[in-house]
Amino acid sequence: MEEGVKNRIILILSITSLLFLMISVKSCSNTRSARSILNEEKSMRWDLEQKTRELTQQNKALEEKVKIITQELEDEKTANSSMKKTLDEEQLAAKALKDELQKMNELKNTLEEDLKEALGKKKAEKSNKK
Repeated sequence: MEEGVKNRIILILSITSLLFLMISVKSCSNTRSARSILNEEKSMRWDLEQKTRELTQQNKALEEKVKIITQELEDEKTANSSMKKTLDEEQLAAKALKDELQKMNELKNTLEEDLKEALGKKKAEKSNKK
């Protein structure tokens, strides 16, 4: 009977050892798959960090361009404003010259009429003298 008990104990220990072996193998397999998932996550995180850096750099570059363009726009506005002032001054000067020219034309026409009248009187005096 002792032999039967020994065989049973050996059988129970063998089955238990097999169970522990299967549990160990399964645990190693789970660890390996978890490690590969972790590596994939690290890889994705690294890629996302790289993309974030690139986008941040692009954003900074675009902000600089916007800043430069804004400054150029302000410069153009200032130049446009000064040109407008100059144009307004020139228009006022042109209007003043136009008014002056019109006065001169009126004076010329008046002088021409006075000259015609004077010539007419002179001709009349000459014809009266004859």
